[in-house]
Formats: sequence, C-alpha cells, structure tokens
Amino acid sequence: MMLTRRRFAKLGLLASASLAIARPSQARSELGFEFLALGDWGQRSEGQRRVARAMKQIASMSPPRFVISTGDNFYPRGVSNENDSLWAELFEKVYDSAELKCPWYSVLGNHDY
Repeated sequence: MMLTRRRFAKLGLLASASLAIARPSQARSELGFEFLALGDWGQRSEGQRRVARAMKQIASMSPPRFVISTGDNFYPRGVSNENDSLWAELFEKVYDSAELKCPWYSVLGNHDY
C-alpha cells in the first residue's frame, strides 16, 4: 500500500490522539498544552470522532486557550454558506464538548472553497 500525504496525515493524527490518551494522569504543567491543532477533519469518519474524543479528554486535563484548524475542514467541496448543514453534521455535533468551547482559528484548504 502506498503511503499518500493524506494517509500519512491521518495516521499522524491518530497516533497523536493515542499518545494524548496514553498519559491521562499527568498534570497540566507536565503536559504543557496551550492549544490543540488539527486538519483534514471533515470526512464523516470514525477517525474524526475518535480524534474529537481524544481532544475532549486532553482538554479536560489541560484546557486549551484555542484550537487551530489547518484546513480541509469540510470534504469534499466545503460549505455553501453559514447555514449549510455540514456545519452541524461535521463540526457542531462532533466537537461539541464543553472542554472544546474555546476560540477556533481556521485556515481554508483547497477542499473548503
């Protein structure tokens, strides 16, 4: 199987989420997280939901000041407007925990416009 850039990014996110979950007993000062970052997330996948759960867990131990979304937030063609149902389906219902209620700074990727 060829390792594409997208597959590599997905594996990296899953590995990062797994590492975050592996050390839940550490205090915030040891974790040192100030913010969370993710990208290529809007795909209606179990992987997206697992990363969201990992983000919630790490944020409960170390509340982030903000989240950076690095692009390709809504596959395959972005959203049509602020009322598009993808906002609820791929963002609001996935990253809905109180721990992630902080500013989100998003960059548009080629799939977002």
